[in-house]
Formats: sequence, structure tokens, C-alpha cells
Amino acid sequence: MNENALIWFQISVLLFKICSAQDPTVMIRDTVPETEDNNIIVVERDTELIMNCYVENLYQAYLLRWQREYIDKDDGLFKTQSISQDMALDDNIHYSIEKPSQYTWSLRVRGVQVADEGRYICFVQMTQISRSKDYRDVKVIVKPFFEPQNISPDSSANEGESLNLICNATGIPTPNVIWSRLGGALLSIGQEKYEGSQLSLRNLQAGDRGTYRCTSMNGYGTNAHDVEVDIKFKPIVTVGKLVYEQAVGYRIELQCFIESNPLPKTELTAWIKGTTTFTQSSDRYTINWIEGAFNRMTYELIIKNVQPEDFGTFSCRVTIDEEKKSSTAGTITLKQVSMGTGIERIPWHRIPMGIESDKPQPSIKLGRVIGANENPEESFSHQVTALLNEFFKQMVLEIRSELLK
Repeated sequence: MNENALIWFQISVLLFKICSAQDPTVMIRDTVPETEDNNIIVVERDTELIMNCYVENLYQAYLLRWQREYIDKDDGLFKTQSISQDMALDDNIHYSIEKPSQYTWSLRVRGVQVADEGRYICFVQMTQISRSKDYRDVKVIVKPFFEPQNISPDSSANEGESLNLICNATGIPTPNVIWSRLGGALLSIGQEKYEGSQLSLRNLQAGDRGTYRCTSMNGYGTNAHDVEVDIKFKPIVTVGKLVYEQAVGYRIELQCFIESNPLPKTELTAWIKGTTTFTQSSDRYTINWIEGAFNRMTYELIIKNVQPEDFGTFSCRVTIDEEKKSSTAGTITLKQVSMGTGIERIPWHRIPMGIESDKPQPSIKLGRVIGANENPEESFSHQVTALLNEFFKQMVLEIRSELLK
């Protein structure tokens, strides 16, 4: 057999093997993230995508390839991107090809971006018009996030003014935004929640201050941003009790509650009875300013030794505008306990409004009756000291007992 005949014989054998061989079978499996229904893979931006393509009956003359089909978002045209041929890559920075087994080609996409969306096809081209393939449609999602220029910072306004709170969230799919207030308080529109990127607050009042939260959701994640709203408002004075009762010679605490932003200066507050103004503590009277949370303050007048001239009406006054001499006040009446009236004795904490007691009333703060000559603060300190001494004494005895065992 001459040389040319030998070559034609070898070509004929090769063509016979190719024609008689089974077509390759291509399957994509073991993807990360897992494949969902309809061959869809949902992958989060900035993560990795891995697709393993397994081929059966792959003849050595054929090559396995990866490519991507997509719609260009800039011009709207359908395009095809070649990714690899066997182990050779067109872009070895964004992609990599690995072979965990002889017939498996693993495509890895690093740092997935929205621009990587499309149909990824693993295929073997047998003829110009015939190919064996499998595919996955890759959908990239972005969990909701906030960009500083698209959200409102902590805000402040005066009573009666308006504020617009902005919360534009970014994500894929586009997130929904819901506004609420921490603590379950109602929004100024009278609802617990409002859906929309902009929340308009009109005619702001003291009760509108607090923390407003915008929560963004898109089905793949949730994110929240808090905005502190501070409202400047004039003092509001309230009293816990309208009427106090006490016997001569005993201690009583009169209390009113001031809510204001900012809190008033101490020199703008006063207790007034008739023509007498109490602004500073003295021998028989103590004035306390006790600051609390949420722009609240307890303003207290303690009468250590109640005398007949103390009975009557007291006003807890706060000056709002020094120039205009305007003020607001709460009113409290101090009555004398009716001793020996024959009225049934009722525990002090169960006395209904308007019914008089026939015995001295306990201190609101200390829960017991305090006489004129008793120093409750010193008495309390002595009690605490005695309890601590007894505690340590018992501890020493227990330790000594353990050591002697």
C-alpha cells in the first residue's frame, strides 16, 4: 500500500469512528449557588458563581466550550461572549476553568456583578449546525443598601414646622421602603406604618419627636436606617395629683412634671403660693430639679415640717418668654388631714379622690410617714450601712466556718 493510500485509509477509519460514535451528552450540575426551577441561578453581587459541566462520550476531536448570551443594556442588542475552549480562557482574571475530574469542566466567575447576568452555555460543537449543550440563566441580585447622599441625617425642627424625611434604598430588585417609629408610636399621619421613600411630617408637635426607622426590603434582604427627630417645643407642665393631704408636723412632697426642649433654666422655674415665691431651698423647704429621659423633668417642693400656713394652693410655674413675661403653670392644693373626724380609716394608697384621711400621709418617695424631726436621707444611709455591715459579718463567719472544717 503506497503512502497516499495509507493516509486515505486512516482518514476513512477516523471518519467511520466519528460517524459511528454516540453524540456527546452535556450536563451542568452541582452549581454554587444551587440551581432553582427553570434552570435559574440567583447569585448575590460580589460573590462567586461556580458551574460544573459534565460530558459523556466526548471524542478527542471535540472541545468543550463555555459562552454567555446576554442583552447589552447600553444598546439593547443580543450578544454572545466566548468564555473558554477546553482549558483556554479569553479572560483569566474574571473567570477560571478547573477540571475536578477527567470529564468535568468547572467554570468559576469571581466577584459577580450585575453585568454578568445572562445565559451561560456549556456545549460541544459536533458540526457547523449540530451541538450538544446545557445552560443556566444567571440572575444577579443586590440586597438593599443606603448611600449617604440618599438618606436623611438626624433632623431638628421647631414646634409647628415641617420636615421631609428621605430614604432612597438601592438594590436589585428595587426595594420597597416602609417608615415606622421605634416603640410602636403612631406616625403623625395616624398610622403605625407608611410605605414610600419620603415621609412628610407636618405641624410638628412635642409628641412627634423620637426615632423614625425606614426599612427597605426586596425579597432577598432587609436593611434599616434610623433618623432621630428632635423637636424644639415650649414647656408643658402637668401634675400627678391635684390634691395632697398632710397633718401638721409631717413631711410632704409636692411634684409637678415639666416637659420641654430644651429644658428650662432653673432660674425660670418657681413654686408660688399666694404672694410667696419659692425658688431656693431654705430651712423648712427644699426644691429639687430631677432631670429624666425624653426632655422631662420632675420639679419638686419638699415641705419638711408642714405648718398651718402651708395649706392652700401652690402653682408650679415655668417662665416661657422672659421678655414677654409669659409663663405656664400647674396647680396643686395642699389640704390639712382631718384628725379624729370619725371617718373610717382607709389605707392611704386606697383613698379615693375627695375622701379625707384621719392620719398623716406617707412620703411619696419613701413610702412611709416622715416626722418633722426625722432626716430621711440620713436614716436611709444608716439603714444601708447597717445592712452592709451585717452582710459582711455573715460572710466572714461563713468563710471562717469553711476553713475550720
